[in-house]
Amino acid sequence: MHGYWELPGGKIEYGEVPKESLQRELREELGVDVEVGDFIGRSEHEIPGKRIRLTAYRVFPQSTEFVLSAHSEFKWVGPESWKEYQVAPADLPLLESVRELINEE
Repeated sequence: MHGYWELPGGKIEYGEVPKESLQRELREELGVDVEVGDFIGRSEHEIPGKRIRLTAYRVFPQSTEFVLSAHSEFKWVGPESWKEYQVAPADLPLLESVRELINEE
Protein backbone atom coordinates (compact mmCIF):
# COMPACT_ATOMS: atom_id res chain seq x y z
CA MET A 1 0.00 0.00 0.00
CA HIS A 2 1.71 3.12 -1.26
CA GLY A 3 2.38 5.65 1.50
CA TYR A 4 1.85 3.19 4.35
CA TRP A 5 4.33 1.32 6.48
CA GLU A 6 3.76 -2.42 6.22
CA LEU A 7 5.04 -5.55 7.86
CA PRO A 8 7.16 -7.50 5.38
CA GLY A 9 5.76 -10.60 3.71
CA GLY A 10 3.47 -11.47 0.84
CA LYS A 11 1.31 -14.00 -0.88
CA ILE A 12 1.64 -17.73 -0.39
CA GLU A 13 2.48 -19.37 -3.70
CA TYR A 14 1.02 -22.66 -4.86
CA GLY A 15 2.60 -25.58 -3.00
CA GLU A 16 4.03 -23.45 -0.18
CA VAL A 17 3.16 -23.55 3.48
CA PRO A 18 3.00 -20.19 5.31
CA LYS A 19 6.43 -20.46 6.95
CA GLU A 20 8.11 -21.29 3.62
CA SER A 21 6.32 -18.37 2.01
CA LEU A 22 7.54 -15.99 4.70
CA GLN A 23 11.14 -17.18 4.27
CA ARG A 24 10.92 -16.69 0.50
CA GLU A 25 9.25 -13.28 0.74
CA LEU A 26 11.81 -11.94 3.24
CA ARG A 27 14.63 -13.20 1.04
CA GLU A 28 13.06 -11.54 -2.03
CA GLU A 29 12.01 -8.26 -0.37
CA LEU A 30 14.80 -7.69 2.14
CA GLY A 31 17.61 -9.98 0.99
CA VAL A 32 17.74 -11.70 4.36
CA ASP A 33 17.45 -15.35 5.37
CA VAL A 34 15.39 -16.03 8.48
CA GLU A 35 14.45 -18.86 10.76
CA VAL A 36 10.67 -18.77 11.21
CA GLY A 37 9.50 -19.39 14.75
CA ASP A 38 6.18 -19.49 16.55
CA PHE A 39 2.84 -18.18 15.34
CA ILE A 40 2.00 -14.69 16.66
CA GLY A 41 -1.45 -13.88 15.29
CA ARG A 42 -3.85 -13.41 12.39
CA SER A 43 -5.59 -10.39 10.93
CA GLU A 44 -8.37 -10.02 8.36
CA HIS A 45 -9.17 -6.71 6.71
CA GLU A 46 -11.49 -5.76 3.87
CA ILE A 47 -10.83 -3.13 1.27
CA PRO A 48 -13.10 -2.53 -1.73
CA GLY A 49 -13.11 -5.71 -3.81
CA LYS A 50 -10.57 -7.54 -1.68
CA ARG A 51 -10.21 -9.38 1.61
CA ILE A 52 -6.73 -9.36 3.13
CA ARG A 53 -5.75 -12.23 5.43
CA LEU A 54 -2.44 -11.91 7.25
CA THR A 55 -0.62 -14.38 9.46
CA ALA A 56 2.35 -13.32 11.59
CA TYR A 57 5.21 -15.40 12.90
CA ARG A 58 8.21 -14.62 15.03
CA VAL A 59 11.34 -14.54 12.86
CA PHE A 60 15.02 -14.71 13.63
CA PRO A 61 17.22 -13.05 10.97
CA GLN A 62 20.33 -15.06 10.12
CA SER A 63 22.16 -11.86 9.13
CA THR A 64 21.79 -8.13 9.72
CA GLU A 65 22.65 -7.01 6.19
CA PHE A 66 19.38 -6.07 4.49
CA VAL A 67 19.10 -5.39 0.74
CA LEU A 68 15.83 -3.71 -0.21
CA SER A 69 14.34 -4.75 -3.53
CA ALA A 70 10.60 -4.12 -3.10
CA HIS A 71 10.62 -1.26 -0.57
CA SER A 72 12.08 2.21 -0.43
CA GLU A 73 12.86 2.19 3.29
CA PHE A 74 13.26 -0.24 6.19
CA LYS A 75 13.21 0.45 9.94
CA TRP A 76 13.23 -1.59 13.13
CA VAL A 77 10.51 0.01 15.25
CA GLY A 78 9.61 -0.91 18.82
CA PRO A 79 6.03 -1.01 20.11
CA GLU A 80 6.39 2.38 21.79
CA SER A 81 6.97 4.02 18.37
CA TRP A 82 4.45 2.28 16.07
CA LYS A 83 1.84 5.01 16.40
CA GLU A 84 4.27 7.53 14.92
CA TYR A 85 3.96 5.79 11.53
CA GLN A 86 1.07 5.51 9.10
CA VAL A 87 0.73 1.72 9.31
CA ALA A 88 -1.39 -0.28 6.86
CA PRO A 89 -4.76 -0.96 8.56
CA ALA A 90 -4.52 -4.75 8.08
CA ASP A 91 -1.23 -4.76 10.04
CA LEU A 92 -2.54 -2.93 13.14
CA PRO A 93 -4.05 -5.99 14.90
CA LEU A 94 -0.80 -7.89 14.33
CA LEU A 95 1.20 -5.07 15.87
CA GLU A 96 -1.03 -5.33 18.94
CA SER A 97 -0.34 -9.09 19.06
CA VAL A 98 3.40 -8.36 18.94
CA ARG A 99 3.03 -5.74 21.68
CA GLU A 100 1.26 -8.30 23.90
CA LEU A 101 3.97 -10.89 23.19
CA ILE A 102 6.72 -8.42 24.13
CA ASN A 103 4.91 -7.43 27.32
CA GLU A 104 4.68 -11.11 28.34
CA GLU A 105 8.44 -11.64 28.05
